[in-house]
Amino acid sequence: MVERLLKKVKDGKIKISELIPNYGTKKFLKVEGGKGVVNIKKIAEEEKWDGLHGVITNIEGMAAHDILKRYRGLWRIEEAFRINKHTLKMRPIYHWNQGRIQAHILICYLAFATASYTLAKLKKKGVDLSIETIRRCLNSVESIVLQDKVTKCKYVMPSKLTSDQKKIYNALKIKRIQTPFPINP
Repeated sequence: MVERLLKKVKDGKIKISELIPNYGTKKFLKVEGGKGVVNIKKIAEEEKWDGLHGVITNIEGMAAHDILKRYRGLWRIEEAFRINKHTLKMRPIYHWNQGRIQAHILICYLAFATASYTLAKLKKKGVDLSIETIRRCLNSVESIVLQDKVTKCKYVMPSKLTSDQKKIYNALKIKRIQTPFPINP
């Protein structure tokens, strides 16, 4: 990061317009007369901390390794937000009434809980599929209802399952009839 910054130096100064808006490098600059100057003193101060990682918390009485374990688990929370926001499309919410907003969030939460449960079951079986792949696979499972013109009896014709669909059904212990069957009137 410091090397990239030093490459931009001309005559001991850097034009502000040449700087990439990067907060990581901005802390090593001083602005003097409309131009950025590399703050060598700040770089030297920061070098003392190279290779160190600190976590500040307000939790008292917890062992350091437990605090770090909890910190390392934050990615799960961030992943849950990402899945809810993008994959399950929790946002934006186009509802104005409080009950509808709460219902929307509840449905998204239930979808996330179901997806997480499904992922855990698949992982136990050694199957590695993303939530998006699972959603796409299950969305394409179909059955067609046909009616015999003579007897007026209706029959269900299930579509063939792909290998991924079979893995999902097996992991969740769901039985799916593969052959046509009549619907009781």
